Amino acid sequence: MRLLKYVLQLIFIDCILLNLLPALILIPAGFFLIPIAMCWRYEAEPKAGHPVHQAHWRYIRLPKWALIWEGENGLMGDGTRIHSAPDIDGDDIPDPGSWWAMYCWAAFRNPLGGWDRLVSGFHLNATDMIKYYGAFEVDDVSGRYGWQMVITHGQRRTVTGFYWVVRISSGKCFRLRMGYKVKPSYKGKARLIDATPMSVSIKSVSRAFS
Repeated sequence: MRLLKYVLQLIFIDCILLNLLPALILIPAGFFLIPIAMCWRYEAEPKAGHPVHQAHWRYIRLPKWALIWEGENGLMGDGTRIHSAPDIDGDDIPDPGSWWAMYCWAAFRNPLGGWDRLVSGFHLNATDMIKYYGAFEVDDVSGRYGWQMVITHGQRRTVTGFYWVVRISSGKCFRLRMGYKVKPSYKGKARLIDATPMSVSIKSVSRAFS
């Protein structure tokens, strides 16, 4: 009965209410609001963890009212985004500091980049209790197939996450992830946990585990 309660929370609260519905509304809205917000973009001092080693990278930020569309590295992302913006000027590598590249990063490549950090993200503390159903470790890279339902009891709220990896052929696996990306091995660690309404993919695995 308790597991059913967590499954319902996973589907209706952690996936739909906190992540899917906001994404359906705010991502399309960002297509039109990000260009307006970029009129007031400004350069700020980099923080710890920013890719300051990348040539030409700068910490370009949006005004406060538009921060839900700004990723943790600002509008220039990690500074190495060859694929982040269409090459419309004939260069092999689009300038990550151009207006077009910054818009594509915020609107398409990393949409709603600040939502997890500012609104729906879960700040895991070292003292938070983590329990799970299924396998302790599920990993597509190392070929640890199976499923896990992870429940994290924080100081202010409880969040859930589901992860399933199954082998479908030699060298290929199917992945399904819902809710918060918490692993049982995170117990005793502090970090920001983001979430996804639903992520489905087929991925190659190491030949050693295929």
